[in-house]
Amino acid sequence: MTVKKYDSGLTLIVERNTSLRSVTAGIVVGTGSAYETPENNGISHFIEHMQFKGTQKRTAENIVSEFDRMGATYNAFTGKEYTCFYFKSIDEKLEQCFDVLSDLFVRSSYGARELDRERKVILEEINMSKDEPDGVCYDLLYATAFRNGSLGMEILGTKDNVSRFGKDDILAYKSRNYLPSNTVVALV
Repeated sequence: MTVKKYDSGLTLIVERNTSLRSVTAGIVVGTGSAYETPENNGISHFIEHMQFKGTQKRTAENIVSEFDRMGATYNAFTGKEYTCFYFKSIDEKLEQCFDVLSDLFVRSSYGARELDRERKVILEEINMSKDEPDGVCYDLLYATAFRNGSLGMEILGTKDNVSRFGKDDILAYKSRNYLPSNTVVALV
């Protein structure tokens, strides 16, 4: 395994396995609901969704079609302490897939129409989470254990917060948390 820390603070981890023809690449940011306040609870998850909704050079549809055309699987997830964006593809498509992933990670545009569209998706996700007993138990356990701390807040955030998040909120949060020194790029 090779680990390289750049002057910017970005960490790159590469693990080679020559017996496989697949590659998995992820960009992990050290931020999630544990780094939020009651006023911006849910913004990490909101940003995770919005990163796939278009960039300066790709529409949301272009992002999907480019990954699909290369046979890649891709997704993202948000936890209490980190957010991850990733893809898995055949090794010969690494550069093209990483170009799409890095573009959506660095150059997302956060258009007003996409913000409103995704807000509805997340509000429905919050509603659905209340119908999953294991998720409700998990949220109650954390809320009780970390009563006055950010670890007790839900990853999805509150409906009120999600309803009002805008581009300025996203950019402010990203400027504090989406930093090279808080990011790891990993390839296997």
